[in-house]
Amino acid sequence: MPLLFEQIGFCDRSDRSDRSSFRRGFSFLEILVACIFLMLGVSFLVSVYKSSNQGTLDSYRETIAYWYLLNNSRYFVEMGKK
Repeated sequence: MPLLFEQIGFCDRSDRSDRSSFRRGFSFLEILVACIFLMLGVSFLVSVYKSSNQGTLDSYRETIAYWYLLNNSRYFVEMGKK
């Protein structure tokens, strides 16, 4: 069974001369690329949220303006009849 653990990398034997087959961790470049990739993804999500939120606010303001105009026009029409 120890041979199986050696093959998949769970066992680190100190007397092994070929140390290059064992991975020691992430390099600085890999971490930097991952951070840049995450920043691009987050900035895309923020821009989608911002544009969606702006569209909702525009629709809300347009609806308020429409109802305000409708109510005021009825008021002025009624004033003109008197």
